[in-house]
Amino acid sequence: MLSKLILSILLGITFCGWTRTPQIKIDKFNKTEQAISISTEDFKHLKYPNAFDLELYYQEGLTNEKDIQKYQKINDIQLYQQGCSFFERKIKVEDQVQIQLPDEGKYTFTDLIVVERQAFVIRNDNKIFRVQLDFNGNELKKMSVSSQHLDFSNKIVINLKKKPQFLVSDDQIFIVTEKGTISFNYKEWQNGTLPQVNFHNLEDVNNIYYVHYDEQYKRVFIVAGIQGVLVYEIKDKVLNHIYTIKLNLNIIKVQTKEDQLFILDDKKGIHFYTLSENEYKDSEFMIPLENPISFVYNKNSFLVVAQTAQASDKIIFGIEILFHFKNQEFYYNKFYLEDMQLKDVQSCGEFQFLIGYDVHKIIQTNVYRGFVDEDFDYDTDFMIPLLLKIEEIEGTDYEKANYQYHYSLALTPRHLYGLIIKDRNPEIVCSSQKQIEQSYAVLINSTQCEKAETDPFIVCHEEHFINLVVNEVLLDSQSQWYAEIFLIVVFVIFILLLICGYRMCTKWKTIMQKVEEQLKKEENKRKRYDKLNINC
Repeated sequence: MLSKLILSILLGITFCGWTRTPQIKIDKFNKTEQAISISTEDFKHLKYPNAFDLELYYQEGLTNEKDIQKYQKINDIQLYQQGCSFFERKIKVEDQVQIQLPDEGKYTFTDLIVVERQAFVIRNDNKIFRVQLDFNGNELKKMSVSSQHLDFSNKIVINLKKKPQFLVSDDQIFIVTEKGTISFNYKEWQNGTLPQVNFHNLEDVNNIYYVHYDEQYKRVFIVAGIQGVLVYEIKDKVLNHIYTIKLNLNIIKVQTKEDQLFILDDKKGIHFYTLSENEYKDSEFMIPLENPISFVYNKNSFLVVAQTAQASDKIIFGIEILFHFKNQEFYYNKFYLEDMQLKDVQSCGEFQFLIGYDVHKIIQTNVYRGFVDEDFDYDTDFMIPLLLKIEEIEGTDYEKANYQYHYSLALTPRHLYGLIIKDRNPEIVCSSQKQIEQSYAVLINSTQCEKAETDPFIVCHEEHFINLVVNEVLLDSQSQWYAEIFLIVVFVIFILLLICGYRMCTKWKTIMQKVEEQLKKEENKRKRYDKLNINC
């Protein structure tokens, strides 16, 4: 009850507004088995890329038992190098390359977009710079800013306090501002040639809080606070205004999924709408949040940054919310009350980031906390001062040694960072220094089964049964043949050495005998000579 009271104080709502005990279902969607036979010199690696958590169970000896309850649960390193052990998922963020952007000592950069192997950054004096990304194989080695820049200050008046925002559609890049929008074909910017700039005269707005692009429907959502959300369609490289969504609220951000639109205002929370070709409809479903700051959507979940209502000593916190749209139920899944001071939340590829002023956190979302142990924590902190935006470099992901590598760029007011995210898959490793026979059952927890795609309160259980045999090292037939040949050769060489030694000894003995005979003859001659001298 106390935890629910604290929760209600943070969110500024009453108890009755959310699902406190969601109906949990388990989908045992798959069961597999495997026989493993290795030597005492080998290691067997079993990877589980779709799992968020593993549980390992054990029996001594070999068995065909398929009831996991009849196995003994073991911890991650209980049988390390004496059978099978497991390693949990781990995420690490590293800064590989960084460059200083051409700020001329007085300007700052406000937005970033990545297309193919290049990036574009906007400076607040209405200048766009192109950054070339140089890869050596799979590794980002160098980033270099083009000597030329695109100046659109002759089309849109400079306002250093505003932040122009990028969006990309096919081969067109759009820069959206309160005073109009420009676009250009980024493929024309090469070999020293700047692209042609086109101006789009849009509806007047006072402030643009966020620009969202829905790639599936080629729609642009310009979030303009109390002026609502202006919805445009991109057709023939032109922005056509379709309608404006007005809620009499200060709207600060939107997200979309297929025909669903999620609207966040700065007072009440997240509102759900259904989109059609030329209109929108209130779904009459909302998630209450008092004083939210930002949010992102990911697979039936939201990651939100919000703050308490107190004027002084405000608490800024992150919260993960799971929701089931069809049943119109939601659940406050996990809070992030960090020492870091939060200001934003962003999505980059398959990862979500809580953005602070200096320290940031990468989050593994969409996992109901009741499915895992209390110490379940795949979050990783990293530091980049004054981080503004993180953008994925698509097409650069690769896998090596059970790690998945993801490249991203991170923008600050005056620097650009090349980041690599190392995501280690959950893994079971089997090895032993002595001969053993063991059986294992692996319970794989994931959210990758079909039923969990629409219901976050379904856990996908896959059971994997393993019979492990570790044998002492034995040579195969070819290796054994080589070994026998080697021994025969060594034996023949040994015999030859013995024969040579015998012959050398015999020859040496004969020589020594001749020397002794010669010495005896010399001695006899000397004695006869001495005797003759005495007689004389």
